[in-house]
Amino acid sequence: MSQLSPGYSIVRSRPNGHPKSPPAKLSFNAINDRILVVKLNTKKGILNIIQVYAPTSACSLEEIEEFYNNLQNAKDKISERELCIVMGDMNAKVGEGEDRECGIGPFGLGIRNERGDMLATFCQTNNLTIANTLFEQPKRRRYTWISPDHKIRNQIDYIMVDKGQVSAVLRSKTLPGAYCDTDHMLVITILRLKQTRYPRVKQAVRFDTDKLSDPETTQIIKVELSNRFDDLLKVWEKEDSIPEIIWNSMKETLKVVCEDKLGRKKKRKKKPFISDEVVQLASQKSQARKARKFEEYKRLKAEIKQ
Repeated sequence: MSQLSPGYSIVRSRPNGHPKSPPAKLSFNAINDRILVVKLNTKKGILNIIQVYAPTSACSLEEIEEFYNNLQNAKDKISERELCIVMGDMNAKVGEGEDRECGIGPFGLGIRNERGDMLATFCQTNNLTIANTLFEQPKRRRYTWISPDHKIRNQIDYIMVDKGQVSAVLRSKTLPGAYCDTDHMLVITILRLKQTRYPRVKQAVRFDTDKLSDPETTQIIKVELSNRFDDLLKVWEKEDSIPEIIWNSMKETLKVVCEDKLGRKKKRKKKPFISDEVVQLASQKSQARKARKFEEYKRLKAEIKQ
């Protein structure tokens, strides 16, 4: 058990249950009174849990926008190579009905409100799926908050996982019978985490720079780039372009000209590790050894080494 802060602890076994294995909790960061991030060490990789408490409906729009900005900053600091779960009281209703683009399953509750739209946008931006909207179950297993007079029931607490981990979600539901000394219900999600897959790095285009050894080709490219940059310069001055736009247009111009004048470098076929000729010599060497023709055997052996 690791103590996060006075009065709050997290219970988890070490990655492989051995007392000498690395500690489960790697870091704890309380960003503010609404957002905290816990980094855990698991068998499947680093797991980040972002626990949140969103402003209520009584708060202003500026407060909710500030909350989502802080939450986005916290999410952006997590590497794509690490697992991430965002969960807590979002004070938002995403409503009933599937919205795959925003990571909302078909089994929400009620009608989506304005705060629900903001949550849906956050999920869409960060490729998150709300786990407790994925499974069909009675409404008492869906609502997460009940009013003091027990007349109003809403689903406003959510557990969100990376879309790449959706198939790892085995179950997600509310436990209305669990006593938590609050008007919120306990929400559980059972996951069988999958190994983190590193995103593939896109290989850069390689142009046939060998053609630059030809002075005529080099001169043609220089003239072409000079003309294009002169035109771009006029556009930049007219539109008062920012450095990022200038850099992107320069880069794109270079790519277009190189693609046109140089072309892409052709991949050379790799020579086989063992050529047909070597295989034939090895066969002759084996026959010479069996026939006890040692002089020929030595000659063939030396020839193969070459």
